[in-house]
Amino acid sequence: MKKFYRTHINKLLITIVCLIGCFSLSAQGIRSSVDKNAILIGEQITYTLTVDLPSPEYTVSINIPDSIPNFEILEKNGGNGKDQKGNFVWQQKIVFTSFDSGSFTFPGLLYRINHLNTASQTLSTNQLKIEVGYMPLDKGGNPRDIKSILNVEFVDWF
Repeated sequence: MKKFYRTHINKLLITIVCLIGCFSLSAQGIRSSVDKNAILIGEQITYTLTVDLPSPEYTVSINIPDSIPNFEILEKNGGNGKDQKGNFVWQQKIVFTSFDSGSFTFPGLLYRINHLNTASQTLSTNQLKIEVGYMPLDKGGNPRDIKSILNVEFVDWF
């Protein structure tokens, strides 16, 4: 009977240790935000990814493709740092636009959290639905005449 309890207690302890290891690896949280979900053709969107890290030994690498259908990536910058509370964070800002009108999906991006002593963890961000519209014509406005070219007098002082 004692051996029966001992094996179950050992199994329980091993399960608890494994769960603690899993929770410590997934202790990082990611927040993603965009400044707007609907734009006009050519307007810019800033997409911000923030990963909370438990210590500076963790690093984050993200896979941003060179081209994304219907979108143009204008700028991407990021790195490790600290927030106002002193916590370790990694932040990536991506500025992109679109020159096609319609409803498009910005794909989820793969990112990897690396640590010196544990296995790396690969995760993905959520997809974003972006509405790209165009400036409607002003039907109530008055028509404007096309002006002719003005003659300019040119005086050569030399």
